[in-house]
Amino acid sequence: MPVLSAVDLKVNLPRLSVPVSLPADRVEDSAVFEVVGVDLAGPLYIKQSTKVLAVLYTCALYRALHLELVSSLSTDAFLLSFRSFVARRGSP
Repeated sequence: MPVLSAVDLKVNLPRLSVPVSLPADRVEDSAVFEVVGVDLAGPLYIKQSTKVLAVLYTCALYRALHLELVSSLSTDAFLLSFRSFVARRGSP
């Protein structure tokens, strides 16, 4: 078995990583719900026989969440929910 000297062994030193710049949309000041994602969840059963669905509006920048309840999956119910969202939070 050969004898190794200290010169033969490589020491693994930690490498310093260079910080990467964040994307411009993550650094600039912007309003909440400027970039919005929409999803539907449900049905949720309220009381004994009533079912509703939840419309989830999520802010992509600040991870905020806004919930609206709708009675059906119809376009009219969604548009009413969206109008309510815009009235409270402003236009995305």
